[in-house]
Amino acid sequence: QNIMDSCQCTLGKDSFLLAVLKDKVSGKELAAFNTHFDHIGKVARRESAVLLLAKIREIASDLPVVITGDFNGTVDSDPISVLTEGGMQNTYSTSNVVYGPAWSFHDFGRIPVEERQLIDFIFVNGQVVANKFRVIADKPDNGYLSDHAPILANLTIR
Repeated sequence: QNIMDSCQCTLGKDSFLLAVLKDKVSGKELAAFNTHFDHIGKVARRESAVLLLAKIREIASDLPVVITGDFNGTVDSDPISVLTEGGMQNTYSTSNVVYGPAWSFHDFGRIPVEERQLIDFIFVNGQVVANKFRVIADKPDNGYLSDHAPILANLTIR
């Protein structure tokens, strides 16, 4: 795959990275965004979602879009609602198959399982179909590799 264009945008402590990828065989392009929303400021998280949608409209309005990241908000939080109301589909909510635990943040295993929350998501626009979503809760023998469990989605570009 080729990286055709990229940029990094920031809003306070929040930021996102964009890469437009092009398949060498089919010529299809995909706009891939990755973000990390602020963990303290509710207003900052909401405004980051608004900014992200504006950048998608500006840069990738005609492309299939995938957004991955740590949104520091649960599925029913304001920034997640801003994204879904703005036309993005949460693959956790829309995939035909969802498996693994219903949480992603565990703070290196220090948070009790019953208190853990899903705050990492993969969003797509209408040009991408979410087939499967998984939270990978594997723990290597020597401990957690991150304070978050990785998430994975199987996607199809229309």
